Amino acid sequence: MKQCTTTNASLSFFLAWARNPLLVASVLPSGSALAGLITSEISRETGPVIELGPGTGVFTRALIARGVKQEDLTLIESMPEFAAALSIHYPQAQ
Repeated sequence: MKQCTTTNASLSFFLAWARNPLLVASVLPSGSALAGLITSEISRETGPVIELGPGTGVFTRALIARGVKQEDLTLIESMPEFAAALSIHYPQAQ
């Protein structure tokens, strides 16, 4: 499965912020270090996970790396361009 590169994800995130700064609320997406720290206590045994505002998918990638199956993920994203990319990269997630 092809993942977004950090440069593409950052550019995509910044452009979305420029179009609607109140909705995105941050100039840059969270990084993999923060995502790893925040998801450190989640595993495949945790059960289904709801991710609110997954954006470019940095936390989604961290969750999958921790063993959470795509089909156990529910991704809720309000930005159409992020939602479209997430559905391509994580087709088994809801």
